[in-house]
Amino acid sequence: MIILIIILNLNHQFAMYEMKKYIDLFKSNCKQGKVYERQELEQLLSEHRLNYNITAFTYNQWNKGMSSINPLFEKTGRGLYTYLGDVDESKYTGKVIHKPQGENNVYHIADWDNGNLMFLNGYSSFNGWKESLDAGERFIQEGTLVKVNFAGSERIWGIGIENKDAQNIDPESALGKALLGLKEGDSCSVNRNKGSIIAIIYT
Repeated sequence: MIILIIILNLNHQFAMYEMKKYIDLFKSNCKQGKVYERQELEQLLSEHRLNYNITAFTYNQWNKGMSSINPLFEKTGRGLYTYLGDVDESKYTGKVIHKPQGENNVYHIADWDNGNLMFLNGYSSFNGWKESLDAGERFIQEGTLVKVNFAGSERIWGIGIENKDAQNIDPESALGKALLGLKEGDSCSVNRNKGSIIAIIYT
């Protein structure tokens, strides 16, 4: 038993040492506030004979395949990453999402508030959430198909997407902006019309 504990501790220390190489590389080569393309960051790693999923270094998109969280970037678009620095430097505020492999759905799992991390549903750590069966809470974003009760009638809306069964809602419109980020059961109000989210069909 003691030998097993020693081996686990050594493995943990080695993993921490390996991760520090990546963190130090990004810190010494990236400029705070600058937006980088995924290919740029992968090239930087390749030049130093390193290879790792860039998303594992973001504040706002995680998955259960990650071994730990080491946030340095905010994912700000498809293949785009803004370098913010570590938690003490960035004091990041924003939502953390989880996109499971093989799914279209995206889930809300935690929130940053001025550098402080708070998981939904009572988890106290990344490992606590990772080891659970909890995927997170689905929310409306661009690309979501959602069933709503709005202005007294039920309807299906597609947020920024074309779908034969849904009305396309521009995410930049007043209604679109009011819907983004809402979850099932939430309410919204636009131009004195009130509505509620019945179901998120997919995100």
